[in-house]
Amino acid sequence: MEKIIKLAIIALIVGLSWSCKEELVNQPIAKDGKPAPVTGVTVNSGHGAATLKFRLADEVAQYVLAEYESRPGVMRNAKASKYKNELVIDGFARAGTYQVTLYAVSEGEQKSDPITLSIDILTPPVMEAYDKLVLKEDFGGLNISFENEYEGDLAVDVLTHDEFGELVLTTTAYTSQKDVSFSVRGFKSEPRQFFVVLRDRWENKTDTAKVELTPIFEEQLDPENMEEVHLPTDTYQGHSWSGLPPRGIHFLFDGITTNATDVFHIPNNAGVPSHFTIDLGAISKLSRFRVWMRNQEQDIFAAMAPRLFEVYGSNNPAEDGSWKSWTLIGDYEMKKPSGLPRGELSAEDRAAHAAGLEFNVSIDAPAVRYLRIRIKETWGILQTFSMAELALWGVVEE
Repeated sequence: MEKIIKLAIIALIVGLSWSCKEELVNQPIAKDGKPAPVTGVTVNSGHGAATLKFRLADEVAQYVLAEYESRPGVMRNAKASKYKNELVIDGFARAGTYQVTLYAVSEGEQKSDPITLSIDILTPPVMEAYDKLVLKEDFGGLNISFENEYEGDLAVDVLTHDEFGELVLTTTAYTSQKDVSFSVRGFKSEPRQFFVVLRDRWENKTDTAKVELTPIFEEQLDPENMEEVHLPTDTYQGHSWSGLPPRGIHFLFDGITTNATDVFHIPNNAGVPSHFTIDLGAISKLSRFRVWMRNQEQDIFAAMAPRLFEVYGSNNPAEDGSWKSWTLIGDYEMKKPSGLPRGELSAEDRAAHAAGLEFNVSIDAPAVRYLRIRIKETWGILQTFSMAELALWGVVEE
């Protein structure tokens, strides 16, 4: 009996020994403590930003932290996982040399000793764009253009004085396009000061550009002078339903935007892309135009409503309907303000539809008598389209 008890005690001791060894073997590797500093840092300087590549010396480090001052008084930081081995620092306001401090950081947020680098930053996109800013008079206001060479996300603030002499923000335009040109309109043809500031997404601002100019006079072209033109290759036949006469081009000039039947509606399956031609009645220098979609729920930013279209001009259209006598005036997209999926409409979408979608014509476009509108795609990707009304502004030269 005594022998059996001794054997049991020995087995228990051995079991506990193996258990302790197993626990020690299965323990995770420590991931906390002070990491070794970042090593092997290389820098690729960019416009308003830089890319840093690095190495981490031990397993304790989980990520790299960069701390820097992007403009006086504004501290920023950037992080990158140890698995990525590079990080981007951005948001710099001006070109110059900046101090950047790097830390390796453990899982428990312990920092290594710092590594401080002097990094050269090239001119940020917002400042490059400002250097190429051009302000000039346009119909009813101001034209703003510049090259956004590095396609930065920019905001353009336009200010002018109100009737009380107070300087107020009249427009903010957002863009990331490379070549930017847009107009701010709605002003009388009398001397006026405009002020323009460019901003980026980090709220870095340029100096204020100031210009005094006189907006060019514009007026709405008389729709009673407009006529539809039938040229070979045009789609000018109107669709008919419920015993109504064909819905031809002339419905675009009748001043009615709220009736779902007083529209230009080409036959079903007539084909898109397709184009039609209008006689303005006189040679005119166009400044802008407005398009109304058919006032029917299923056609507001949907179905037959045009989404992509081009406008061409001519003073002597080729009788064979070819394109050789036409000059491209603009390539346009009818954008839905809310950005909601097709079939969903916000109050903003409905308000835009009721007011008509407005499009600018470049001040460099030639004066023309005839317009040819080419519908490239509808919102519903259909083989037919409809439009309720077309209104144009500019100056009649003839």
